[in-house]
Amino acid sequence: MLKAKNPVNPGLNIIIVGCGKVGTTLIEQLSKEGHDITIIDKDAQKVQEIASYYDIMGLVGNGASYNIQMEAGIEDTDLIIAVTNSDELNLLCCIVAKQVGNCATIARVRTPDYSSEAGYIREKLGLAMIINPELEASKEASRILYLPTALEVNSFAHGQAEMVKFKLPKDNILSGMTIAYLGRNIASDILICAIERHGTVYIPSGDFQMEAGDIISFVATRKIVRSFLKEIGFKTICGVFELFEAKDYETIERYKEFVHVYEELYLQSDAILSISEYVDNYYINRNMQVYRLPPMIDCTEYTAEIKGMDKYRFIIPSHKDSLKSMLMAFAGLKAEERDGIELHLCGIKKEKLMDIMDQALWTCLESCTIVHDWMRYEELVALYQQMHFLVIARDVCQRTLANFPSKVPECMSLGMVPIVSDVGDYTKYYLRDGIDSIFIQGDSVEEIRKSVRKAMALSKIEFKRYSENAIHCAETKFDYRVWIDKVHEMLANEPRG
Repeated sequence: MLKAKNPVNPGLNIIIVGCGKVGTTLIEQLSKEGHDITIIDKDAQKVQEIASYYDIMGLVGNGASYNIQMEAGIEDTDLIIAVTNSDELNLLCCIVAKQVGNCATIARVRTPDYSSEAGYIREKLGLAMIINPELEASKEASRILYLPTALEVNSFAHGQAEMVKFKLPKDNILSGMTIAYLGRNIASDILICAIERHGTVYIPSGDFQMEAGDIISFVATRKIVRSFLKEIGFKTICGVFELFEAKDYETIERYKEFVHVYEELYLQSDAILSISEYVDNYYINRNMQVYRLPPMIDCTEYTAEIKGMDKYRFIIPSHKDSLKSMLMAFAGLKAEERDGIELHLCGIKKEKLMDIMDQALWTCLESCTIVHDWMRYEELVALYQQMHFLVIARDVCQRTLANFPSKVPECMSLGMVPIVSDVGDYTKYYLRDGIDSIFIQGDSVEEIRKSVRKAMALSKIEFKRYSENAIHCAETKFDYRVWIDKVHEMLANEPRG
């Protein structure tokens, strides 16, 4: 039965169809605002977990079903938001809702073919809004890369002009300069609209003198905005943490949405902050200034806990990389070997596991395997603190050579010992095989199993030594404090205003 609307804090009655990342984010935000939320999803476990956590109503089923929508209270609903992974299902949910109820409708549409026709679809189907979070994220990334030093950027006149707000740093050439001098000697084609100082907003005249700490708003064309900020000393350093190929995306359309970022936008910056030697070479070959830093952590934020030694616990942190090979490696252990371990899987549903392995394989693993669905970060850390080994097997390709798995330093700081394929910077420059980690030669089932057995053969004293060395590696090679001087050096070489 639906909950009654709270008369003290009346909000909207909202139905959200789809409990993925976008849906969960909407649920979190809208429930905080006091709205009455009902969720619909085909995944019973996810519905139960989210409904219980946020104290909202949940229904299991097809969100486009007339019966399901009626049960959810569509006739009294103010707004339905359909954000499943299927564009067609999202549109159908909204069509049914418009016919049955009298509510506003919002559909998530990701397919580029549909996105280009969003206006037509919205008008013909009577939708209040069509959203494409991935496209908006891409646009936001482009904006940030275009003007990363700006506090705020607003476009108007159909994108021909922009109003930009930025904070004037210490020792900038504008500090102490009047508006009139700026217009005569540096930039005559910008308009300083307002300057905020100590909470007071001024409309500056020509004799107004700018000071460090001022928040300055100005208007100019897009081209002039960038050249002006560069002229007064602002530099742009873009961080590159991944280099994907077309095969890494679900569709070629998705690849085309993002490839321009690192093939075009990043090249407009003054320097690249790289995460690996492969990324270094990629941009050095394109005549870019490059600096390299590993993923950094704060080793004092969470600490290693004493781990139970009744059995060794292994964790595979995501569905990426050579997941099937890793699962087959554990399934191929002898029954008595599997009895002595626990295998934890994160970031993948049990249903999807069955898509990559048959029932016989799962039967071998079921008794020793625990599958974790979505977890809050604090819960994930608590799980990591119990684990003994992190398992990441990867093939050699552009993605793995360019990437540096952030889970490696994070888990090492909690005393977990990595069992990882020898590919990329983390095994080449940071980890030490047989000391703080165990390397896998390649990503074949046999090599993975061999490394897992090597871990299982460690005595409690040997594991303790590995674990302590892993913590030491995290503290001396990945803690952000270790890299402060390097960052200062990088900023000194790329002077700012």
